[in-house]
Amino acid sequence: MNKHAWNGQWYVCGFDDDGKSFGNPDEEEGKIFINSQTWPIMADIAEGDRIDAIYTALKNLETPAGPLLVWPVFTKYNPTWGRISLKLAGTSENGSIYCHASMFKAYANCCAGNADEALKTIVQTLPTNPDNPPEKNTQVPTFIPNYYFSLMDSPSFGQSSRHNRTGTSPWLQWVVLEHILGVKATIHGLRIEPLMPSGWDRSYVERHFKNAFYKIRLTRGNAFSVKINGKEHTSPLLPYTDGTVYDVDVVFC
Repeated sequence: MNKHAWNGQWYVCGFDDDGKSFGNPDEEEGKIFINSQTWPIMADIAEGDRIDAIYTALKNLETPAGPLLVWPVFTKYNPTWGRISLKLAGTSENGSIYCHASMFKAYANCCAGNADEALKTIVQTLPTNPDNPPEKNTQVPTFIPNYYFSLMDSPSFGQSSRHNRTGTSPWLQWVVLEHILGVKATIHGLRIEPLMPSGWDRSYVERHFKNAFYKIRLTRGNAFSVKINGKEHTSPLLPYTDGTVYDVDVVFC
């Protein structure tokens, strides 16, 4: 990936049958594809300066309603990209604010240790986004849609697709619960690794894990510590006994 897919500024989207890459800065449309940037971070492929370069590149995709899937959007058929380029510009895979991909970005932010950016992306994706509220996005705040319309020079910018068929919601729940609040299910049990946004000083989580129940209070402090039922616990890995209720106090920094 790092040898063949890095174009000097970001990761390319793919290669055609002749081995020519696409998703490059010199292309008129489809210069950058968000998933090609977030997944190398998630997969621990991108490192060091390349993560910084990716964040710089992703600024091209920013809108008040969330990041674009592809930039610039396709206005005509592109035989290399195929079906994506045939869709209406600013909708679906043709450069919409595609909510499922936005959650990939939120998770990549967590992988890079940037909780504030993860929270920003999550808030933008919600129907209650203050910069794109329900009265503008026309989305009832009972589910997250497949995408929001993305052409900023259109009066329809930010409007919801109103499609409820999306993988966004489970990804959002997983990112918030396991990677921001840091209550992670592992084969060894629940592990506590909070990555709290700077404005969050405390949180409370209740989680069933197998046949045990955990009531977890998280409070910002000077050093990481865990108490279980009032007693010091020396590991971020929580104990498990079938049918037990655990009171857990976590101090994070």
